[in-house]
Amino acid sequence: MTKALERVHFSSAQIIIAGFATVILLGAALLTLPFASREAGSANFSDALFTATSAVCVTGLVVHDTALHWSEFGQFVILLLIQIGGMGVVTVAVAITMISGRKISLMQRSTMQEAISAHHVGGVVRLTGFIVRTSFLIELLGAGLLAFVFVPEFGVGQGAWYAIFHSVSAFCNAGFDLMGVRAPYSSLTAYAASPVVCLTIAGLIVVGGIGFLTWEDVRTHGVHLRSYRLQSKVILCVTFGLIALPAIYFYVFELPQTLPVGERVLSALFQSITPRTAGFNTVDLNALSEVGQMVLVMLMLIGGSPGSTAGGMKTTTLAVLLFSAAAVFSRREEPRCFGRRIDAEALRNAAAILLLYLSLFLLGGLAISAMEDLPVVDCLFEAASAIGTVGLSLGLTPGLGQPSRAILIALMFFGTLIPNVTIGNVSISIGGAVIPFGVCVYLLARAGTAKERVRAILGSLITAGIIYALSHFLPDEPERMLIDPMYLYGLAGGVVAYVLGRSRRGAFFCGVVGVMLADIAVAVVNWSQGVDQPLVLGGAGVFDAMIISGILGVLLSELVGEVLERMTRGTQRPRESAIENPVRQKEK
Repeated sequence: MTKALERVHFSSAQIIIAGFATVILLGAALLTLPFASREAGSANFSDALFTATSAVCVTGLVVHDTALHWSEFGQFVILLLIQIGGMGVVTVAVAITMISGRKISLMQRSTMQEAISAHHVGGVVRLTGFIVRTSFLIELLGAGLLAFVFVPEFGVGQGAWYAIFHSVSAFCNAGFDLMGVRAPYSSLTAYAASPVVCLTIAGLIVVGGIGFLTWEDVRTHGVHLRSYRLQSKVILCVTFGLIALPAIYFYVFELPQTLPVGERVLSALFQSITPRTAGFNTVDLNALSEVGQMVLVMLMLIGGSPGSTAGGMKTTTLAVLLFSAAAVFSRREEPRCFGRRIDAEALRNAAAILLLYLSLFLLGGLAISAMEDLPVVDCLFEAASAIGTVGLSLGLTPGLGQPSRAILIALMFFGTLIPNVTIGNVSISIGGAVIPFGVCVYLLARAGTAKERVRAILGSLITAGIIYALSHFLPDEPERMLIDPMYLYGLAGGVVAYVLGRSRRGAFFCGVVGVMLADIAVAVVNWSQGVDQPLVLGGAGVFDAMIISGILGVLLSELVGEVLERMTRGTQRPRESAIENPVRQKEK
């Protein structure tokens, strides 16, 4: 047994995932202790698990107000989870190993490299020490500035604790607050006109969200921007644009004209920074227009930068996609950034991350809307907040049922891990994957009932499972078959999609999305087994299967429905027309 365990080797991604899961479970166990909550008795495990996941994934979504529900011990546990999740489980573990004087193994160095998005293994231990020291120094500085406001208001002891808690929460981009003592779930709305609180919190969010490697460039090169890494240049430029443009929009269109100019500027600047991905707010989010809320959704999905305390798709992903689009429109052969060519692998990874985030965001939001019978826009807002690990909320999360909370937990967990896990070689066809998937999402949103939506989503998963199982029973050589396997997958998917989807919309969704998910499942299994096989979403063969499956499902739904309707009519006595027999109709 021992020898078998010695032969087991875990990848860096597996270690990171296992580390996050372990810390979440330990945190949930601590929060279930009787003295972790203010109310009599211990908190139930589901609430503790949700809070621990939100803290470790530095999200900030809560089912209970942090100040009113959790005791000082519970708040300390949440703060500790935020610190571990913000700096990274692997970073904290390596820091503890360094303090204890133990030697850092090559495996630990490799895992640390992936955790902080470093380019080389060399110097990663020195960089870890720099990250830990700088993080604590910045958090201490932020707490000192916040103390000037909180200590006079709440007293020395409570004010100092509030200053430390909000400084760590802001730097780690968590969004947890203790301002429920003023009003439940009020966040920082009481300090909208306070320059010290707003600018300090905003500064901590920006510094924590630009990434550890960018810090090192700032320390090494100072104001000499030409000497910075390409990644650091991109991060700084995109970050500035994502702060300036939304701030102008909020100032002009969303904030009341009656506000003083200074408070209006602070609120606009704060609301352009906090969605990426801190979760504090100084204005009532429900008072924003739907356009303003969708701007927040886009900012939440983008998130911060690689190797930072922030989540989301990352600013570099957005930059790669924008530069690629610019190259296409300007008819250049390859995208370039600051005079350097962008690798095709970087573009494939960016496209894959975008697809994963959009898929999880849309499916999660639509599933919550269907199960809770809530407006789709509001549910998409909560889903974006979870997958982007932001924590902004329109007030829906505390009232959600257990299945919806489970969806948010999954979104928070995956949102933390997706940017840091090697995805593989992925390319996406606009016409073969993006457009069909967009059509499916539109049809799902237009579904008549929540039952129809739930049936379509579950049906697509079952269809994918059946197609995946079918692929294992077919011969490896397509030449041995009378029919092309892709056509066979389409036919099988169409029949299953009709049975599960029933309606025309549901059948089409099940058929198209089911084939797409089955193709992704095959690629994931191959990658897990060490097979370096590229995944082409919407490729020629898969696209044929998707179309056959979707159209066949719709045709079966239409034809079978028509036959059943005719059979039903045949068993009923035909009604007489009032025109043909007006006297009898009048008697009736």
